[in-house]
Amino acid sequence: MISYYYILLPTFLILTTNCYILSKSKSAETPDDDVSDRRLKENIKQVGRSPSGISIYTFKYRDDMAGFLKDNVDTNSVYLGVMAQELLDIAPEAVVTNPATGYYAVDYSKIDVDFRKVD
Repeated sequence: MISYYYILLPTFLILTTNCYILSKSKSAETPDDDVSDRRLKENIKQVGRSPSGISIYTFKYRDDMAGFLKDNVDTNSVYLGVMAQELLDIAPEAVVTNPATGYYAVDYSKIDVDFRKVD
Protein backbone atom coordinates (compact mmCIF):
# COMPACT_ATOMS: atom_id res chain seq x y z
CA MET A 1 0.00 0.00 0.00
CA ILE A 2 1.32 3.43 -0.95
CA SER A 3 0.93 6.20 1.60
CA TYR A 4 0.56 9.78 0.49
CA TYR A 5 1.58 12.67 2.70
CA TYR A 6 0.45 16.20 2.05
CA ILE A 7 2.18 19.34 3.19
CA LEU A 8 -0.10 22.34 3.04
CA LEU A 9 1.72 25.62 2.60
CA PRO A 10 0.12 29.07 2.22
CA THR A 11 -0.53 28.93 -1.54
CA PHE A 12 0.43 25.51 -2.78
CA LEU A 13 0.25 21.86 -1.90
CA ILE A 14 3.10 19.39 -2.21
CA LEU A 15 2.24 15.74 -2.69
CA THR A 16 5.40 14.27 -1.22
CA THR A 17 5.18 10.86 -2.87
CA ASN A 18 5.45 12.41 -6.33
CA CYS A 19 6.44 15.93 -5.22
CA TYR A 20 3.83 17.77 -7.24
CA ILE A 21 3.15 21.43 -6.76
CA LEU A 22 -0.57 21.91 -7.30
CA SER A 23 -1.40 25.55 -7.73
CA LYS A 24 -2.04 28.20 -10.33
CA SER A 25 -2.33 31.83 -9.42
CA LYS A 26 -0.51 35.02 -10.19
CA SER A 27 0.87 37.09 -7.35
CA ALA A 28 2.72 40.30 -6.65
CA GLU A 29 5.84 38.14 -6.29
CA THR A 30 5.72 36.92 -9.88
CA PRO A 31 9.01 38.02 -11.38
CA ASP A 32 9.62 40.53 -14.15
CA ASP A 33 12.32 40.08 -16.80
CA ASP A 34 15.67 38.46 -16.06
CA VAL A 35 14.89 36.49 -12.92
CA SER A 36 14.26 32.98 -14.27
CA ASP A 37 17.69 32.37 -15.74
CA ARG A 38 19.71 29.61 -14.07
CA ARG A 39 22.84 31.79 -14.29
CA LEU A 40 21.33 34.20 -11.75
CA LYS A 41 20.69 31.50 -9.13
CA GLU A 42 22.56 29.42 -6.55
CA ASN A 43 21.77 26.72 -3.97
CA ILE A 44 19.49 25.13 -6.56
CA LYS A 45 17.64 22.03 -5.33
CA GLN A 46 15.02 20.09 -7.28
CA VAL A 47 11.98 19.55 -5.06
CA GLY A 48 9.54 17.97 -7.49
CA ARG A 49 7.79 18.05 -10.84
CA SER A 50 4.62 19.69 -12.01
CA PRO A 51 1.76 17.57 -13.43
CA SER A 52 3.10 18.34 -16.93
CA GLY A 53 6.60 17.17 -15.96
CA ILE A 54 8.37 20.51 -15.44
CA SER A 55 11.09 20.31 -12.78
CA ILE A 56 10.46 22.52 -9.76
CA TYR A 57 13.29 23.95 -7.68
CA THR A 58 14.08 25.97 -4.61
CA PHE A 59 16.93 28.45 -4.99
CA LYS A 60 18.42 31.77 -3.96
CA TYR A 61 19.52 34.55 -6.27
CA ARG A 62 23.27 35.12 -6.39
CA ASP A 63 24.53 38.14 -4.44
CA ASP A 64 26.75 39.23 -7.33
CA MET A 65 23.70 39.30 -9.64
CA ALA A 66 21.68 41.76 -7.53
CA GLY A 67 22.06 44.42 -10.22
CA PHE A 68 20.11 42.26 -12.69
CA LEU A 69 17.21 41.58 -10.33
CA LYS A 70 14.01 43.57 -10.08
CA ASP A 71 12.69 45.13 -6.87
CA ASN A 72 10.30 42.24 -6.20
CA VAL A 73 13.08 39.70 -5.52
CA ASP A 74 16.14 39.76 -3.29
CA THR A 75 19.31 37.77 -2.71
CA ASN A 76 18.53 36.85 0.92
CA SER A 77 15.32 34.87 0.35
CA VAL A 78 14.63 31.36 -0.91
CA TYR A 79 12.30 31.04 -3.90
CA LEU A 80 10.41 28.21 -5.58
CA GLY A 81 10.22 28.12 -9.37
CA VAL A 82 11.75 26.77 -12.57
CA MET A 83 14.93 27.09 -14.59
CA ALA A 84 14.23 28.97 -17.81
CA GLN A 85 16.83 26.99 -19.76
CA GLU A 86 14.95 23.74 -19.12
CA LEU A 87 11.78 25.19 -20.61
CA LEU A 88 13.42 26.04 -23.94
CA ASP A 89 12.72 22.50 -25.17
CA ILE A 90 9.47 21.65 -23.37
CA ALA A 91 7.62 25.01 -23.19
CA PRO A 92 9.45 27.53 -25.40
CA GLU A 93 6.37 29.77 -25.54
CA ALA A 94 6.90 30.51 -21.84
CA VAL A 95 10.51 31.73 -22.24
CA VAL A 96 11.62 35.17 -23.34
CA THR A 97 15.14 36.51 -23.75
CA ASN A 98 16.06 39.98 -22.62
CA PRO A 99 17.85 41.43 -25.65
CA ALA A 100 19.92 43.81 -23.52
CA THR A 101 21.33 41.18 -21.12
CA GLY A 102 20.81 37.82 -22.84
CA TYR A 103 19.19 36.44 -19.67
CA TYR A 104 16.04 34.33 -19.87
CA ALA A 105 12.72 35.11 -18.21
CA VAL A 106 9.65 32.88 -17.79
CA ASP A 107 6.02 33.82 -18.24
CA TYR A 108 4.64 31.70 -15.41
CA SER A 109 1.07 32.14 -16.68
CA LYS A 110 1.99 29.76 -19.53
CA ILE A 111 3.15 26.86 -17.34
CA ASP A 112 1.69 24.84 -14.48
CA VAL A 113 4.20 26.05 -11.88
CA ASP A 114 4.00 29.14 -9.70
CA PHE A 115 6.93 31.32 -8.70
CA ARG A 116 6.87 31.86 -4.93
CA LYS A 117 9.01 33.27 -2.18
CA VAL A 118 9.49 30.43 0.32
CA ASP A 119 11.21 32.36 3.13
